[in-house]
Amino acid sequence: MAVIEPFTLASQIVDCVYAAIDHTGDQNIARKGVVIGEIAWDSCNCGQLVIAEQRRFPSRSFPLEEVDHQAECGEPWIVIQLLLSLTRCVPTMDVNGVPPTVASLAAAAAQLSEDMNKTRPAVMCCLQPKYDADQLAAFELGAMEVTGPGGQCAGFDMTILLGYLNDCGC
Repeated sequence: MAVIEPFTLASQIVDCVYAAIDHTGDQNIARKGVVIGEIAWDSCNCGQLVIAEQRRFPSRSFPLEEVDHQAECGEPWIVIQLLLSLTRCVPTMDVNGVPPTVASLAAAAAQLSEDMNKTRPAVMCCLQPKYDADQLAAFELGAMEVTGPGGQCAGFDMTILLGYLNDCGC
C-alpha cells in the first residue's frame, strides 16, 4: 500500500475524533479541520476541533530528535509533529461580574474529561490501521495538556508524532 500523506492523515485524525466525541446540541463542534501553524481560538463559542502541523525534523531513531550527520542521504526518519486542539465554551463571569457557579464549572470539567478520555483512543484507532497497512512507518501519541480558560474558551491540546521513512531520492 502507498504511504499516506501527512495532510490527508491529519484530516482523517480530525474526522476520527469528531466521530468519537459529543458534538450534538449544546456540545456542537461547528469548526473542524486542518489549519496552518499556531492554532487560534477564532470562534470557540461554536466549538472547535482542529489539527495543525507544528514542525518536521530528522531523526536517527524515531521519535527522538537526534542526528548523527553520518548517513549519506540524511537521517532515516522524518518526524512530523501535529497538534490536535479541542476547545469549547466554558462558564465565565456574567456582565455584572458574578463568577460562575461551582456546579457549572464542574459540568465543564466533566465534559473536558470526557473529551480527553474519548480522544486518545480515537486517535489510536485511527492511526493503528495505517501503521498495520504500512501506510505509516511509526507514530506516538504524546501528552494532552489542558488549555484555558481564555475568553470564554477552554479545552486541550494533544501532541501526535508521525514517523515517515526518509525517501533518499535526490
